[in-house]
Amino acid sequence: MASPARKRSRYHLDTESGTRDERNISDLISHNSKIAILRFPPEILSQIALEYKYKVMADERSMRPHAWIRIAHVCHLWREVVLRSPQLWATFRVGSPEITREFLTRSKAALLTIKVQSQICPLNKNETGPLAPQDSLVEVFQKFSEVQDIELNLTFDQYKHLKIHPGFPESVPNLHSITLRREMQHNSNSGASHWTVPTIFDSCPIPTLTHLTVEKYLVDWRNHLFTPTLTHLVVESVATTAYGMGDIFESLRKMPNLIHLSLSFIRNPKGLTARPLKPATPVNLPKLSYLFLSDTVTFCACILPCLNFPSTTILDIKIPASEKRPDVTPLGPVIFQKLTKNPSLSPIRTAGL
Repeated sequence: MASPARKRSRYHLDTESGTRDERNISDLISHNSKIAILRFPPEILSQIALEYKYKVMADERSMRPHAWIRIAHVCHLWREVVLRSPQLWATFRVGSPEITREFLTRSKAALLTIKVQSQICPLNKNETGPLAPQDSLVEVFQKFSEVQDIELNLTFDQYKHLKIHPGFPESVPNLHSITLRREMQHNSNSGASHWTVPTIFDSCPIPTLTHLTVEKYLVDWRNHLFTPTLTHLVVESVATTAYGMGDIFESLRKMPNLIHLSLSFIRNPKGLTARPLKPATPVNLPKLSYLFLSDTVTFCACILPCLNFPSTTILDIKIPASEKRPDVTPLGPVIFQKLTKNPSLSPIRTAGL
């Protein structure tokens, strides 16, 4: 049992601590009231808040994707900045239907950048739940005519839901970028070999599409997503329908505006031979500035002569680590031929050779 003297001492310490806390709070309030943010026009303040948001959201796998909102709690002035800046709410990661609806409402008429992540995040101490439930996707698709950039990292359940969704609105005039990634799930009968591109993209043309990334999907290169308007195309770890290579070359031939092209493991190992079928005439890519190829030595050596690109194009070749001590002999003549035709070809990067 504590002595009376010890009790008095503890009481005085608690009193001093409480007084100090009150003084600190008072100082913070006083400091916040003197913040000189009113000297800046609203556009500058909104941009400052936007930069802060991007910094907080830099970690794409963060379990707190909306932590940037805490800037609104610094003082009432910053709160007003956040609430009156629709562009701050226009980029978000889809969460619960309530959160998603709030972001869509506050973004007003600003063009939307939306990410659908499939990882599990904690809802409270005792339970977990999916970050992007299906009801939230319905909220998003209702305003899809205002989306300019969408990234879908889907679980199989979400993928099945998109398969039966009626699709986009009649017009998607602002959509510039689509990223499709398949989330690998353990202990899940996900029918991996049947993951075709979600049919929601089949309902209408997308005339403004310039950036397309497709990873781990079954790809039909005749799909209208492979449009002549594309400037950036990344296709990785996909299986092509039927034989595929003829469709690939014909599809690339229709994309003369490509600036960035990345092709990684685009063959179906079960349906293709190691040496792809060459087109009758090479594919011309006059605006290409970067070309990345990742596959077997034989495949890269066969596909390179099929592509014509400027002498300033950066050529990046990566051979997978699974090919132990690969015989790079087939690549030598091909690269030499490119250097002969394009004397200023620079630079060439190789990895895994």
